[in-house]
Amino acid sequence: MKIFVQHFEGTFQNRVYEVIEKIPRGWVVSYGQIAAALGKPRGAREVGWAMRNCPDHLPWQRVLMADGSVAGGGYADMRRALLVADGVGFLADGRVDMENFRAEILPAGHLRTMDVVPYDADWATDFEKMRAVLQDIFSDTALDIQHFGSTAVPGLAAKPTIDILIFVDNIADVDGYVNKMLAAGYQAHGEFGIKNRRYFVRKIDNKHTHHVHVYEQGHKGAADELLFRDFLRTDPTARQEYAALKLELSQKFYTQPLEYNAGKSDCIFRLMQRAMAND
Repeated sequence: MKIFVQHFEGTFQNRVYEVIEKIPRGWVVSYGQIAAALGKPRGAREVGWAMRNCPDHLPWQRVLMADGSVAGGGYADMRRALLVADGVGFLADGRVDMENFRAEILPAGHLRTMDVVPYDADWATDFEKMRAVLQDIFSDTALDIQHFGSTAVPGLAAKPTIDILIFVDNIADVDGYVNKMLAAGYQAHGEFGIKNRRYFVRKIDNKHTHHVHVYEQGHKGAADELLFRDFLRTDPTARQEYAALKLELSQKFYTQPLEYNAGKSDCIFRLMQRAMAND
């Protein structure tokens, strides 16, 4: 999850509030992150001072210490309850799981754009090349490697990011391959909001080129992804409906990934119902 900030005007305190307003439900940031995003990398204490007068309508509970500690004195229990209601995960020691629930704050120049482009047959070739790289990394741990998502559907317009599924016997084994994935250009993001998944992102010039999702064999969410892919491959009406929506959303939410993805939800649900009926 990335939060994109513009060059805010006004007092430092008001700029802090503008950042807090952008933190989405289910995600948190640290005082230091906000300070750095506003050009004061050593200004975490000033962010804390601003937080003392944070307007009640803002999601103030989503700003934490860097290690995930829930501060706030007499408000700590309230903050914890609000975070639980948000869907934020906690570690056994009571701290927020910052590895999987900490959002990134980036300046506007790092915006990820929703570039939906016509289908490119080179995407399949790209997948095969990366499949060989990943097979070499994971060896026998990888039971199967599949191309999924829109770039895996011939004729479907898509963002030019290759989505790859890897199935394994034990998801915990994947953590032993993080260094090899780093060497191959991938950043590790842990579960990244989906239980029992390992998620890796490869970028070039801040453009997402490959996403690798690793699941245990039999994972329901992964099976649904492949079912949706196969349905779009065989149903031209569904493919056209989905493509038209994506193009519309990419124009409406060009620099808003959250809104872009949310806008697809109802359509994906409808098409999945048809896919399951045909399965």
